[in-house]
Amino acid sequence: MHQDHALAQRAVSRFHQQLNRDQFARICDEASDDLSTPVKRDDILHLLQAVRAHLGQLDSTQQINWTVNYGLHDRLVTLVYRSQFDAGAATEQFVYRIRDDAARLVSYTIHSRLLALGNRASPAYEI
Repeated sequence: MHQDHALAQRAVSRFHQQLNRDQFARICDEASDDLSTPVKRDDILHLLQAVRAHLGQLDSTQQINWTVNYGLHDRLVTLVYRSQFDAGAATEQFVYRIRDDAARLVSYTIHSRLLALGNRASPAYEI
């Protein structure tokens, strides 16, 4: 269990490095097959671009929760972070599928009152 948690934590660090470097396509390329359809890829790219445009660079994170769910062939690790960006705070949730000692992003959710896409009333966005 601890090894899965550590693997997912390293994947979140990599995600944040790529986000700060505007490497959105790399984030998509390294994600789980669940997020690799063309429609999902467009959604991911749009969301990540909006996060950078509205929130800026990630400055710091603090993990506030995590869980591991076990399946027959893989594990799902959920990590929740309180994150500080240039423009303000956000809460991020990552879900990674752990299989064959690799962590692949299954879901990313961000909550921030500073993030507004279109006419959505909710400050939460999920891919």
